[in-house]
Amino acid sequence: MPYRDLREFISQLEARRELKRVRVPVDPKLEMTEMCDRVLKAGGPALLFENPLGNLRSPGGNAIPVLGNLFGTPQRVARAMGVPSVNVMANHAAVPERVMASLRVDERRRFEALRSGESYAPSEQPGPAQDTERPNDWSGDSTPRTAR
Repeated sequence: MPYRDLREFISQLEARRELKRVRVPVDPKLEMTEMCDRVLKAGGPALLFENPLGNLRSPGGNAIPVLGNLFGTPQRVARAMGVPSVNVMANHAAVPERVMASLRVDERRRFEALRSGESYAPSEQPGPAQDTERPNDWSGDSTPRTAR
């Protein structure tokens, strides 16, 4: 089922007990990230931090809430997209063979790379950061270290 806006989606998550409100002040720099990470790894709910610490305020001076782990589970992603499961989304993303056959070879390769996710994989490229010497005060010897 599609949602009109984020507020409606949040209220539905709260009704299903898939959203927890965090009312205590939380530091967004490290504390909030750690909380989100632990809850996500446990397959827990989305978190709505209602009182984040810091200078980020609305024009009225109120703290701006932070929503974490909104799409933390495949079920929540599917629900947000208005489909019963992520498998249904995968079926919608499937490209018919007749379309694939009409693509040129280079287009087909790029599409397959995009679909498989390999175009998003990190790549290692040599650069100045890898060629610098590290200071030798971190180890017991005075041998220069090269970061590689």
